[in-house]
Amino acid sequence: MKDKWVQIGEKVADILDIPLETVIDWPGIAMSGNKSLVIQNHLGIIEYDQELIRVNTKLGEIRITGSSLSLLVAYKEEIVIEGRIGGVQLVDWR
Repeated sequence: MKDKWVQIGEKVADILDIPLETVIDWPGIAMSGNKSLVIQNHLGIIEYDQELIRVNTKLGEIRITGSSLSLLVAYKEEIVIEGRIGGVQLVDWR
């Protein structure tokens, strides 16, 4: 059975015609080819180097692997990663 807040969020998102992750703070991931990745609604960076970036979210960890990875933008609610992205993995996802 779905969580009560998720059900309410789904109804609000449907009525307002907006993405569900906006209403209930779920992380959003948008990838452009293998060069750029945007993560919204994150809780911070766990680890960062040129081959691995680990990002904490409300639902678990997002692990980005590749080469020449860099944080182009790191705002409170949005991260933009650029480089040669080899993989995106959801770790301990709820």
